[in-house]
Amino acid sequence: MQLRIAIEIVRIGGRVPLDLIINGYRSSKYGSVAFILNGVTPQIVNRILDPVVPTMGLDIPGVRYIDIKSEVDVVEAIFSASSIIAFSPEFCSTVTERGLPYIKDLILIDTKQ
Repeated sequence: MQLRIAIEIVRIGGRVPLDLIINGYRSSKYGSVAFILNGVTPQIVNRILDPVVPTMGLDIPGVRYIDIKSEVDVVEAIFSASSIIAFSPEFCSTVTERGLPYIKDLILIDTKQ
């Protein structure tokens, strides 16, 4: 698997990050994107993307959903992605412990502010 970006999808302030999901999907026009789902189901993401998908065409790489509890898939996404966006302490730790030397771009966001 070769990913353009891996984005953790987690509720921030109790809300699902709509813009991040939509922009992540739009970014998949240029290469595969992984959504690392942390407390957010694929069904929730699908509902957000349902109106966007028909506007993008069917010839894009698209997104892959990875449950954060699937350690093997998460680590593979970390090593495969050119860029990573991480929010939760859990995912930030996994990224820095497992993949830091290999990552080109890393954004760690503290959501406790």
